[in-house]
Amino acid sequence: MKKGLLLVDVQNEYVSNGKLALPDIEPALHQIGQLLDHFRAIGAPVLHLQHVSLDPEAPFAADSSGWELHERVRPELGEAVIAKYFPNGFRQTWLLSALQQAQVSELVVAGAMTQICIDSTVRSALDFGFQVSVAADACAAGALEWDGQPIEASQVQRTFLAALSKVATVAPTSELIAHPKS
Repeated sequence: MKKGLLLVDVQNEYVSNGKLALPDIEPALHQIGQLLDHFRAIGAPVLHLQHVSLDPEAPFAADSSGWELHERVRPELGEAVIAKYFPNGFRQTWLLSALQQAQVSELVVAGAMTQICIDSTVRSALDFGFQVSVAADACAAGALEWDGQPIEASQVQRTFLAALSKVATVAPTSELIAHPKS
């Protein structure tokens, strides 16, 4: 089994000055950096998904500062950067073919937002037969509202990670690095 790292939408739009700033993105960025350093050190495949909007006023507008990948995760030579236009990173992208070409059968997933793009991409990866681990502390969620009631980002994070833990491995970065699944 070959393991790869999939970074989902680690873009400036989610940091403090972005249109969709997430409250826990800074600690998640630190953990994402740990994962990225580890995967690069062992020479494992690293793939970056980058959300794109064609509306120049929307979040992730193509070529805007919010659309850019965060400086901590700038791709190195040989790392795929795959544009996506939907929450699911496999929908109308070349992600599946890139993973197949790299002979990846297991994915470690990190990034944003847990309740949308992480959730839909992880579930799709499972549908394609990948073994998936989600780095719980390397993902960030946003707050929601339901039935007129606010739901804090931390609760959204816990709820979606709990749901994903029923279908994938959900563990902290330190565990995924220290005890990689074979």
